Amino acid sequence: MIRSPDRIGSNADLRILVTGGAGFLGHYVIDRLRREGLEPISVDIIRSDPEAQFLDVTDFPTVRDAFANARPEVVIHLAAEAATTEKGRGAESRAKPMRYFATNFTGTLNVLEACRLSGIDKVIHMSSLGVYGRTTQAITEDTPLTPNNPYGSSKACAELAARCYATNYGTRVLIFRSPLLCGEGQKELNALREFVLSATRGEPLAIVGKGEHVREWLHPIDVADAFVKALPYFDDMDAKCETFVVGSTPISMKQLAHLVVKTVGKGHIEFREPTAQVFDQYSDSRRAQRVLGWKANITVEEIVRRVASEVHL
Repeated sequence: MIRSPDRIGSNADLRILVTGGAGFLGHYVIDRLRREGLEPISVDIIRSDPEAQFLDVTDFPTVRDAFANARPEVVIHLAAEAATTEKGRGAESRAKPMRYFATNFTGTLNVLEACRLSGIDKVIHMSSLGVYGRTTQAITEDTPLTPNNPYGSSKACAELAARCYATNYGTRVLIFRSPLLCGEGQKELNALREFVLSATRGEPLAIVGKGEHVREWLHPIDVADAFVKALPYFDDMDAKCETFVVGSTPISMKQLAHLVVKTVGKGHIEFREPTAQVFDQYSDSRRAQRVLGWKANITVEEIVRRVASEVHL
């Protein structure tokens, strides 16, 4: 089933609360919802954003009161510790496991419980391909969860909490799992941004192994589009909790590095011995396309161009 082009339709007056609304993805989601004619409520632990109300999702009484006062019909839960602000492989989550579980798991549990107490029964929960750990074939919604670091484990625990609330309390939850997000305005580091920064500075683009392992890159504009397309689906759900994998087109790290060098106009590539076994990670988004009519529109070439243009500013 593919949804009609009129995604919002009768839901145009939905009252939506977005946790993590001041974050990288949150800014794009808030902007898209506003362009759809909605007036989302943005909450975040970041105090410097004038458009977001302060809210720490790890503080349950505050979350409970905020939800009771706002009374949204839908909560889009984005607040989380990012996969990494360093050099991948879950390094930061391994160094700070309690912080990751507190925000990603306990924070999600607080959001779900606040929804239950306030009678809010529609939740969009942002997860990650990190819940899968190492994979050997295309990832689908049915691929077993085998997280291998505190970040992935905390996100997997959050999903289990969401399923528990759906089963026991009737909360309707749509879980979205995505690959690495990258685009303008991002502070977190990832390989694509590191490649662009390295090329811009004239530093080597370091590739682990032969660079033949593949990854996917998704722009937050496409994630926001998936959320908008999902809003009407709450009324058509087959189960109380459903999952969608939203990915793009895989690219090898070697191809990505060459693309960055070509786009930036300088830089050189260095191949380095891996300190751990490398693996492919790529997804199959056909369910999101079939059910929601969604697909990624911003290519990795466009993402590189946008990030490179921003870095040159």
